[in-house]
Amino acid sequence: MEVQGWLSWLKGLLILLLLLAVAWFGLRWMDIRAEDWVMGKNLPLQTRYEELNAQEDTVHGSWLRTLNPLMKDVQGGLIWNSSEQEGVMHLVGLPDPKIGFQYHLWIHDSRGSSGVPVSGGVLSEGSGKYEQFVMIEPKAHVTEPFKFELMLEPLSGKPEEIQVMLMVQP
Repeated sequence: MEVQGWLSWLKGLLILLLLLAVAWFGLRWMDIRAEDWVMGKNLPLQTRYEELNAQEDTVHGSWLRTLNPLMKDVQGGLIWNSSEQEGVMHLVGLPDPKIGFQYHLWIHDSRGSSGVPVSGGVLSEGSGKYEQFVMIEPKAHVTEPFKFELMLEPLSGKPEEIQVMLMVQP
């Protein structure tokens, strides 16, 4: 009987170790897949970025950082093609906006009829240490952009809290 008890205990221990190994490898695989997904989730946008960038009439520029210390490690830039009304932001190292805020891209058009910047889209999270490509989706036609500003804006809409974080002047 004692051998039978030891065998049952050993079998239970082996099953437990097997379950732990499967769980560890499964979580490790999920972690690797999550990182691949984060790094590769924008693959179609990265391809579109490269396609647009190859066109002669595409304007592009690198991010000009402001004096805000949160932006010191941000890299990347953006491209814009007026004939296709399409553009892509490239971001690396953009921190998440603080709670109650969002990033908002504004496009200044020298031929815009109203003189008011055009909204190019909103970001509710940063890129972290990963590379992120974000489609620029203007709310109006943009003919000749001369400046793109990535602003930190409060969700409350208080204009006195708006800050320019990054800028591109193609």
